[in-house]
Formats: sequence, structure tokens, C-alpha cells
Amino acid sequence: MDERLRFFLARSKLTGIGQLRSRAFLASSHSPIWCGVTRMPYGRHLLRRAYAGANLRSISVLTERGLRMLGRSAIFLVLALMLPAAHAEIVTFRATGTISIVDSNDGFLPIIGRVGDAYTLDYSFDTQTPGRSGSWYDGALTQVTLQVGASTISVPLGINDIVVANDSPSMAGMLEDFYRVQTDSVGDSLRTSLSLSLYTIGWQPTLLTGNSLSSEPPDISLARSRGFGFSVSNGPSGGLYRSDSFSGDIESLTRLTPVPVPAAAWLLVSGLVFLRRFSSPDRRPDQSTAATP
Repeated sequence: MDERLRFFLARSKLTGIGQLRSRAFLASSHSPIWCGVTRMPYGRHLLRRAYAGANLRSISVLTERGLRMLGRSAIFLVLALMLPAAHAEIVTFRATGTISIVDSNDGFLPIIGRVGDAYTLDYSFDTQTPGRSGSWYDGALTQVTLQVGASTISVPLGINDIVVANDSPSMAGMLEDFYRVQTDSVGDSLRTSLSLSLYTIGWQPTLLTGNSLSSEPPDISLARSRGFGFSVSNGPSGGLYRSDSFSGDIESLTRLTPVPVPAAAWLLVSGLVFLRRFSSPDRRPDQSTAATP
């Protein structure tokens, strides 16, 4: 009987709580092993110790699995909280052209442009900027850089906006499409302004398809006028008004930044990966349940 008891206790320590119940407590009260164990000295005590050991081991296994589930849930929560912020999309458009008019008599211009010089204007903006009156996006610009020849300057943003007006009624009774990017920065001694505009008019203008702040630039070939201008004048404390400026046509307007993968797609892919890992059974061998010879 001692040998059968040792065999029973060894098997009990190596099995889970469910198996221990099925082997011991769900066994018939007339089972020779059960009767022999309970009638031996310290038999009931040994059974209680084996049952308690199985309980502790099962609790540790459940705790480990619970921590893994809690970690996965925390990752999902972080991704969900990051999703609204990830919606912000900063895009950059590049306008190029040739300077056709220059007025630089007062020496205000931080960058010198001559008639016939090529210019490059890069402006970045947030497509998620809320619109005012349906088509005015105040403060949408995040960076503006102007290059003329070998000289490059960062244009101060100041009060800036992007206007996207589609099918706006005109005084002539027709409809207008109007796209404008503008900055206006006022300092103590100088005022810096920049503008880029596309305009067309007709019964059914097709320059713009809506009033939203699109991540794709308008097709300038559909615009009747395409203008760019940069000016610097004396500020409020500069006395008699004076200004320097240059302007020209827009020959191309393209997008520089690549089209990003939406944040929702990244969240979906991450969720599928974690769900796959969560749904797959844990195939790692449990050393505590390895059978003993």
C-alpha cells in the first residue's frame, strides 16, 4: 500500500487541479487507493498537502496567463489612445516658377530675386486643421521655406491660412474656384508677407472638387491665373510706408511627402497579430508537469 500511495501522490503533484480532482475526489469512496490512503497514518494529511500544492501551482499558472492577458490589453489600450493623434497628417507641397516682377529699392528683402530667377516654395500644413466658414483653414501652415537661386530663407508664419473655396458665387453670376496660401508676420520694424494663389471662373469650374483641405495639390493646368508673391515692408514703427517685393507665375505644384498608411490600418494589423498570438495555445512545455520516470 505504501508503494501505491507514493505513486498516487507523485501523480497528484504532477497534474493540474482538475486532474487531481478527477483522480482523487471524484473517485469512488470504495476505491482501494482512496480507502487505503485515508486509513493509513498521515494519509489524509498527505492528501491535503498534495491538493494544496496542486492549488498553488494552478494559481501560479493562472496568474502568469493573467499577466500576459493584461499586458496585451495594455498594448491595445495604448494603441487606441494613440489613434486620434495619429490621424494628424503633415504634408508638404512644392511650388516652382520664375520671377517676373522685382521691386527692391529699399533694401528690405532678406533674399534677393531678379527677373528671370527661378524660385522654389515649400510649404507644409496639417490636413486635419478645422475649417472656418467651410473653406478657411486658419493656422494650418507648419513651415514655409523659400529658395531663390542659391539663397534659402525660412518664412515667418505669423497669421497664416489656406483658403479652399469651391463653386463660390461671383458678381458675374458664374462660379469661382479659389485656392490661396498666405502668411502675414508683423514685427516691430518689418512686416513679411507671402501669398500663392490659383483662380478660375466659369459655369462649372473644375479646379477644386470640394472645400476640404486635401492632401493632394490642385491641378494648376485648370487655373486661369496662377500667382506667387513675396514682400517685406517696414513695420508699425518704421515711419513712412516702404516695401520691397518680387512676384511671378506658378509653373508647377506637386506634393513632396509620400502618402502615409492610415493609422487605423496600423492598429488593425497590430490587433490581428496580438489576437493570433492570444488565440494560439501555449505549446511551451511546463517543466513542473514533466513526467518522472
